[in-house]
Amino acid sequence: MNCKLKKRLKQLRLENKYSQQQIADKLNITRQAVSKWENGKSIPDIENLKLLCEIYNVSLDNILENSVLTEEKISVRKNSVRSEMRHCALVLNIVASYFLAPFGFITLAAVLFFMKRTDEHRLLLTFLSLMALIKNIHSTYYI
Repeated sequence: MNCKLKKRLKQLRLENKYSQQQIADKLNITRQAVSKWENGKSIPDIENLKLLCEIYNVSLDNILENSVLTEEKISVRKNSVRSEMRHCALVLNIVASYFLAPFGFITLAAVLFFMKRTDEHRLLLTFLSLMALIKNIHSTYYI
């Protein structure tokens, strides 16, 4: 059984403040059957799913698909936010390294270490950190 379906069934029951016994009574089944659905040991048949939709006042799509899509969207969004935060931190580090000589060496290492090969801004950030490093080397030895 889909792990997300069992979580969604339990979530809907708790959101609507029903006990397993109350749901079982409304569906004319045993409490153990509801427990098995929520533990992933079995799945409700289509008739019971329709009745659950009426009880919880949600669509069948909401029970079956949206729970899966919502968790996937949340996971993707978290990864996206982390990636954007990492990019911002590296850009600020590059700007600082442009003006402060010791940061130039550290920044290039940080960009190469923290950027993944799949990051879309990897080449740009590497180029900018190299330019900051070259400027730092030039200004250090020019004096």
